[in-house]
Amino acid sequence: MRRLVLAALCCCAAATGRATELDGLTRATAEARGRAVPDYLQTWIAKDREWGAQHRVLVQMAAGRVAFLRGDWDQAEALLADAQREVETIYADNPKAQAARSVFVPEASKDFKGDPYERAMLGIYLGLIDLSRGDFDNARAGFRFAQLQDTMSAAEQYQDDMALAQYLVGWSYWCEGQRSAAAEEFERARRQRPALAAPQPGDNLLLLAELGSAPIKFRSGQFGELQRMRAGPPTPLQQVAFRIEGADGASRLLPAALAEDLLFQASTRGGAAVDSIRAGKASFRQGAELLTQAGAGVSTAAFGVAAAGAYTGRDSRDIAGIGVVAGLVALAARGVASSSETLADVRYWPNLPEKIYLGTARLPAGPAQIDTGFYSFGGRPQQAIAGTLRRSPRGECALYIAQTQDWSPRFERRAAPQWPALPALKPGPGQTDLDYLLTPDIGDEGESLLDSVRQTRETKR
Repeated sequence: MRRLVLAALCCCAAATGRATELDGLTRATAEARGRAVPDYLQTWIAKDREWGAQHRVLVQMAAGRVAFLRGDWDQAEALLADAQREVETIYADNPKAQAARSVFVPEASKDFKGDPYERAMLGIYLGLIDLSRGDFDNARAGFRFAQLQDTMSAAEQYQDDMALAQYLVGWSYWCEGQRSAAAEEFERARRQRPALAAPQPGDNLLLLAELGSAPIKFRSGQFGELQRMRAGPPTPLQQVAFRIEGADGASRLLPAALAEDLLFQASTRGGAAVDSIRAGKASFRQGAELLTQAGAGVSTAAFGVAAAGAYTGRDSRDIAGIGVVAGLVALAARGVASSSETLADVRYWPNLPEKIYLGTARLPAGPAQIDTGFYSFGGRPQQAIAGTLRRSPRGECALYIAQTQDWSPRFERRAAPQWPALPALKPGPGQTDLDYLLTPDIGDEGESLLDSVRQTRETKR
């Protein structure tokens, strides 16, 4: 169904002469629903014009996620599905795919396709959109796409270890009443992340919360050929809980489990195909440079011997000839080495989260209020926000998703009033106590004093 919709949108965009550009796609999507292109997409449309086709998938990913978080899931689906279609061409036997394997094409000048964890998140978001619509077959297809991308690693121990994708496949079965198939998927996810518990009988609400900033790529290695990963800006927000309140006013707090760590996924993919290409480029260039040095050495030595007069006649001419040939070889090898582009591509999907938390519950009958609380390592509540709730048309299941706001030390405990504390975490893999970033409680009098100081400074300005 999605492919038919996208084909129609592409036809509409083609009528404008801009079928592959972001503005054409977003305009066709908006016009198909009698709307204008949202203002929040104008920034990304401008970036698409500026950066061109080589960055289009990257812009579509970023713009699609913005649309997803704003609840504009029609635009999100169009953008992310078109990015997915472009991603799939990386495996095709065509000139673009051949260029991706060339040692003479700079990595950053190729069409961006993303790393396995980025491509996997395309499938996750598309699957969630279908899940919210009750289209469980297409939802599973999206989650399976994510699993496929996660297997594209040369390191066996990291293949198909994306617990979130496995759990979501199980949830799609759960919502259809296929309990046996769901149990198998939940167990696979639990083996990857033991805190991920299967839903309880009667649970029909999937709760997701995104926390932190996207992993950042950078270069290393002798020729800048290696891609490395580091975490985004540090945040003391390390725990998540959901609060569900029904029409009767009764509420309950549900601590969430860590379902996925994208920094872990990005850092442990262990040699995806593009890494092998870059490693081959570096080896190729190093060999060419060694040949350049050897040829130059032989040429210099040969000309030195000929100039010294140690040999005469034909022997002297032969040695000089060797010097000429060696010099030509050195020049050719130098040209090959300099034209071999080894710099790793460090473009990345900038607005992904670092971690995704998950919980399941029974959705109260009638109106319901759901909020998300973000906590420090020590269990102190720091932020409380409302997310987006979507119920499937036939009421089989519902989906709730929330994302942290940008954190700063001014987000003190008062940002999450009346939320109970959680137990402090015990340090474990991927967990760092950053509570030292938090501002201390200073009381109401201290807050009044700080407000007076700020007002005085603003007046003087």
